[in-house]
Amino acid sequence: MHLNVRFVGIMDRIVDDAIQKGLAKTKTEVLRMGLMELKNKYRLAEDDLTDEQRDQLKKFLLKIKEDKEGNHGTEEDLWKALGRTTR
Repeated sequence: MHLNVRFVGIMDRIVDDAIQKGLAKTKTEVLRMGLMELKNKYRLAEDDLTDEQRDQLKKFLLKIKEDKEGNHGTEEDLWKALGRTTR
């Protein structure tokens, strides 16, 4: 899915603040992290992931949060680790 998003006001400040604090390197990473938080909080898209795949996903997200240099890999790397070509 490709999506163009425009944030203003508080949403724009949240994205910029997350980058400034080193939680993410790009605006895209901030949005991905936010979506994963929604998924986890509300148990969204709880389809066919195995426990092993969930563990790999958690490791990938932790790597993103801890990585200050952007060496954590891409979304494509994540799906490959989960044994999928795409979502």
